[in-house]
Amino acid sequence: MLEIVYEEIQAIETLMRELMTDASDAVLVKRLPSAEVLRHTESKVTDLEGLIKGLKENLLIVDALKAPTVDASFQKIVENFDLLKRPLAEGITAEEEARIVLNRFREACIAISNFLMLAKNIVEKPDPIVEEILSIRSKVLASSISDKLRESFRRSYEGA
Repeated sequence: MLEIVYEEIQAIETLMRELMTDASDAVLVKRLPSAEVLRHTESKVTDLEGLIKGLKENLLIVDALKAPTVDASFQKIVENFDLLKRPLAEGITAEEEARIVLNRFREACIAISNFLMLAKNIVEKPDPIVEEILSIRSKVLASSISDKLRESFRRSYEGA
């Protein structure tokens, strides 16, 4: 379970870097208006939302006692994603629009980074009871696999 959480953290970090690169490229290089920037980055934002929701659920399994902190950090991400999707005010200059859009992406990435720091802390120091359960579970799975392999080898040997 902890390995899964680490993999989720790495996937989110990678996707977040790609999102910021795409957003920066769309705003600074291609000079796209905010609506186009959002369309250009929409699939990555959606993917990030899904990964972050999955990570949140796994964090609550690993350490349910930190649920209020996890929920609060997750809520900040949701708020930032909602803000990211809101249209900008009419009548602002292209430079102001670019600054606002990049700032919204930056704020979303800060919220995600804070959530990932919390996730890493939880994984490094999980609830002791959950850690013991996960340890027993992995031992049982390893034992079960060993028994199945022994049985498979025994049948192969007897059949030869």
